[in-house]
Amino acid sequence: GDTDIQCFFQDFFSFHTVFFHNVVIFELFLILFLDLYDKKDFIKIHNIIIFGAIYSLIALTFALTLKTNFSNYYFCTLPFIDNFRINIINAIGPIGQLLYSLIVACCHIAYFTVMYYMVISIIRFKYNKKNKH
Repeated sequence: GDTDIQCFFQDFFSFHTVFFHNVVIFELFLILFLDLYDKKDFIKIHNIIIFGAIYSLIALTFALTLKTNFSNYYFCTLPFIDNFRINIINAIGPIGQLLYSLIVACCHIAYFTVMYYMVISIIRFKYNKKNKH
């Protein structure tokens, strides 16, 4: 957001948020629009889900062990989601933190899956458009 852009060189969180995420998005656009992919090398969806599960397990373990916020597993910077986390902890105790983290892990896996299908849809659209001419 605006705060991250204003604090770009003042703290690592803002620098990471602005620089890294924009580089990743830029790389995706380059790959898609410069045809830097091989249609026969599509990754199967089960590999995406397995990657998401392994990533989530590692990030979740380190976030809870080190009490730091890897990928919003320990707390969330969005107030309404963090209020949800706090309410779960208040309702069921410390296991609520684990439950919240597992919900975040499922959201990450769902996000990876949705992004995969969006990219595949763009590639298929471009491929079909190119082959009609």
